[in-house]
Amino acid sequence: MSEQPKKGALRAVGRSVLWVGRKYVWTVTGNLEELRKNSKALAARFSDLRNRRYRNETFEETVERLGLSDTDLHTRRRFLGALSVLYGMVTAMAILFLCLAPLSQSPISHAVLSFGVTFLSVSKLLATRFRVAQIRERRLMSFKAWLLRSKEA
Repeated sequence: MSEQPKKGALRAVGRSVLWVGRKYVWTVTGNLEELRKNSKALAARFSDLRNRRYRNETFEETVERLGLSDTDLHTRRRFLGALSVLYGMVTAMAILFLCLAPLSQSPISHAVLSFGVTFLSVSKLLATRFRVAQIRERRLMSFKAWLLRSKEA
């Protein structure tokens, strides 16, 4: 005589599958309320950045406001110079690894990672060199003016 399955076993399996499915959807999509809240906070942050008012002051006024001495500026300039050398070496290594990407077992991911590190280190290199130039020339200038080496403030 064959045993009859218990009544409702299929229903229990169905409920379990639905429960697991809901948990899977929640882990993939996340909490929609929290996602909505985070996107509103991000939009507010971008709005704040667009509408931010910046100070309009000279280098000397900035130094006076921050209470920096010539020794502090010299120390900061040396530190940023050393940091830019470090970023330059990281950039050179990333470019070397990028050139070696075809020899890798997974060249596409190797190249993507090398491009990412290269772009990140170049951006940090430019930022530190920009700060060094501001301290060396003792004037505040826009990044565009520095990059194009123009004399406008």
